[in-house]
Amino acid sequence: YNIFLVLSSCVLVERRRKSSSGDRDKDFRTRFGFRSPDGHEQLRTLRAMGFLDVNANFEALKTAEGNFELAVNKLVSDRRREDAMLHMSNLEIEGMRYKPEREKQMKKQLAIRRERERERFKRQEAREARLKRGREEVRRNMTNLISQLEE
Repeated sequence: YNIFLVLSSCVLVERRRKSSSGDRDKDFRTRFGFRSPDGHEQLRTLRAMGFLDVNANFEALKTAEGNFELAVNKLVSDRRREDAMLHMSNLEIEGMRYKPEREKQMKKQLAIRRERERERFKRQEAREARLKRGREEVRRNMTNLISQLEE
C-alpha cells in the first residue's frame, strides 16, 4: 500500500502548493519527508524502477481529483502493479531510498511467523494423534467389556 501513499502524497503536495502559503506547504512536505517541492522526484523514481507507464506524467496524477487509487491505476501498468506493491514495501517513502535493514527485518519476521506456524502444526498433529489413541483405547476397552459380558 506504500505506492498508494507515495502517489497520493504527490497529489496532495501539488494541490497544497497551489492553495497555501509557503510555510504550511514546507511543513507538509517535510512531514512526509519529501525533499522535492512537488513530488516529481518520487514519480521519476517510480518511473525509473519501471513501475509507471512510459507516458505517465504528473498531470495524470493531478487530474485524478483526489481519487488516489484511480491515479495509481492510471500510472501503474496492470501487469506490474503487484510487483510495484511488493517492491514498494521494501522502500521507505522518505527520499525513496532503499533500506536493506528493513528488508532484513521483514525476512526475520517472516521466518519467525513460519516457525510459529510449524510449531502450531506440530502441536495440532500431536493433539490429533492423542485423540486418536484415546478413541482406539476406548474402543478396545468396550470390545473387551462386551466379550467379558458375553462369557
